[in-house]
Amino acid sequence: MEKLKIWTSRLLLAFVIFSIGFAFGKMAGRQGAIENTTENGIISPPPAGVVVKKVVVYYFHATFRCPACNLAEKLGENLVKNELASKPDGGILEWKPVNFQENDALAEKYNVAGNMIVVSRQENGKEVRSIRLDRVLELVENEEEFLNYVRTGILECMEDK
Repeated sequence: MEKLKIWTSRLLLAFVIFSIGFAFGKMAGRQGAIENTTENGIISPPPAGVVVKKVVVYYFHATFRCPACNLAEKLGENLVKNELASKPDGGILEWKPVNFQENDALAEKYNVAGNMIVVSRQENGKEVRSIRLDRVLELVENEEEFLNYVRTGILECMEDK
């Protein structure tokens, strides 16, 4: 009987700790959403005449990741986050890895069937241009050539045309 009381106490304590952690997690998520909303909870649009620019660099990969796939992701991410992050002229530059085997909608939109990078320029939430970089795995063994290829594609997509 004493062991049953001890185990029940431990189980209740674990439940309380889990519940508190869950509540704090929900509050943190809501706080991030609140920062971009108005008093009535609606996300505020940009002021009239202001164009919100964003460039998303998608790295499409499969569920199974080979060393070349991982290297391509590492090199691409470093390029975007360390070298090009200051270039989008007041906009946002975002690196986004995507498992194309788990994201059918995005894979279909860009006709993805293997590892590649797709650069998407968006203005006010709508894509205005995209560029596919299909040769990333072909070039990954030559770091300089890989970086030049990806850099050129990203900068080209950033240009207003």
